[in-house]
Amino acid sequence: MIVWSGKGILALLFFGLGYFIGMLIPDFGYQGEVISIFTSLGGWLTWYLGNKWNKAVIYYDEASQQYYKAENGDTIFWIPIQYIGVIGMIITVSYLVSINILVGIIWAVILIYITGYNYFKERGWAFSKSDKRVMSRNESTDNDTHKPSSGGWESRQDR
Repeated sequence: MIVWSGKGILALLFFGLGYFIGMLIPDFGYQGEVISIFTSLGGWLTWYLGNKWNKAVIYYDEASQQYYKAENGDTIFWIPIQYIGVIGMIITVSYLVSINILVGIIWAVILIYITGYNYFKERGWAFSKSDKRVMSRNESTDNDTHKPSSGGWESRQDR
């Protein structure tokens, strides 16, 4: 028996969808890796949508003049689906590491980055397009902070 509330059943459907999309890819000797990657993408989708759907909402009841907090309406087996997504990603990545360690480690790093992008962005560790700025030639020469120090390689060129 499967117990869910709200949109919790979609967690199983996302994992199943990822598995079956991985099965549709032709087998070139890497079928296990492809299935694991697509199943972990189903776990990522479960985590992402679970975080989006399971936000805490605070209600105010004027009759009793109290605040009420409602959260985690989408669960499967009483576990919020965003945590089911993380558990599924850990299981599929560990299986991927057992099949092919290099692909597993690379895929684990990619999943950690896309899952924790907002966390990394808050700390300034994320790559974003807004970090790059086009400078004119005058600005680049005026703001040149990488001038060689005296006694460096450039000072030895004259000899």
